[in-house]
Amino acid sequence: MIASQFAVLVSVCPPDSRHPDSESCHREMRLAEFLNVPLVNPGSRHDARYLIGYNGVGRLELSYCMDSTPKPLQVNLSSRRNARGRDPLLRAIGSGCREIVDGTAGLGVDAAHLAAAGYRITAVEEHPLLHALLADGLLHCGDTELASRLNLVLADTIEWLGNLDYKVDTVYLDPMYPPRPGSALSRKGIRLLQEIIPYCPDRDRQMLEVARCRAVRRVVVKRPRHAEPLLPGKSGETKGKLVRFDIYPPVPSSII
Repeated sequence: MIASQFAVLVSVCPPDSRHPDSESCHREMRLAEFLNVPLVNPGSRHDARYLIGYNGVGRLELSYCMDSTPKPLQVNLSSRRNARGRDPLLRAIGSGCREIVDGTAGLGVDAAHLAAAGYRITAVEEHPLLHALLADGLLHCGDTELASRLNLVLADTIEWLGNLDYKVDTVYLDPMYPPRPGSALSRKGIRLLQEIIPYCPDRDRQMLEVARCRAVRRVVVKRPRHAEPLLPGKSGETKGKLVRFDIYPPVPSSII
């Protein structure tokens, strides 16, 4: 039995494409090597919680083995297009901004929304699995204009921002929320993020501090509507029905 939280599922392909030299085989081997997880055949025994693989149309998708829900998870980079005056995230970012670093890309929901609104986005994600799903979503994005404004980076956000030798316009952060005992996780995406990204408020505060040293205009932090701010010193906020966007001014690195 193969022991791993994740595994790459070998495709169910026509017999003539199952040859070890086939492109689909090489693709799955490259993915398993990139993620540093095992390959498993359909029907084989394993104890992985998640199976990652390509479906019949070549989309990368993830299945939760403990869930009977048939629909796997894919990253689809599309966006609601709310009017700016009614959208709390766009109001928090502000109209004078053009380039944004999304330091917590996750499944790309907010990055795609901001790109659709006309901003140029650098989406930073450190988990290889999430980065692979994001890259597949970007590759298959039907909105070429949106995709042209979205750049993916595989990196630790704190290290990446800390090593920059230039300033960035605005930084957006959506750190993990505190766990809520007894709450139901109805969305696969939320469950995935909570299982593979640990809740670490000290690290989140460090990320905010580094972001304030690198931002020219502001740092925007997404929080539950009634949660405490991640750090004191915010200069404003905008609110939605369930979440709040805290706005922090930049701080010279010599002060922190």
